[in-house]
Amino acid sequence: MRKSKILILYGCLLMVIIPLAAQNKKGNFHRVKFERGSASAVIKGAIRNWSEEVYVLEARQGQRMIVNLRPIPRDADMTLNIETPNGKSLNDSDSGWTGKLPQNGDYKIHITTIHSKTARFTLEVTIK
Repeated sequence: MRKSKILILYGCLLMVIIPLAAQNKKGNFHRVKFERGSASAVIKGAIRNWSEEVYVLEARQGQRMIVNLRPIPRDADMTLNIETPNGKSLNDSDSGWTGKLPQNGDYKIHITTIHSKTARFTLEVTIK
């Protein structure tokens, strides 16, 4: 009797833990690389089935960053989140952000889908 209760408890825990682990998937990480002498990078990508693409770039405090996201088609439901090295969100728009960077380190640009359709996008990042 005690073993069956333990097995039931173990099964219930698995049913909770597995979906939580799937939700915490960090996405596909890509390092943004600027061509020598260039302050901008243009990235063309695709995103599928409620997934996430994460673009990482190193920048310094006080630099100005400009990020523009153009979904293809234009009405594709995507979200954009720009994260500072300490995990705070910088933007409040799904189409882009412009501003001075608050600290040195790796900034993460998260692009996610809202629905299950595949969509393409162009991401432009400029650091001045």
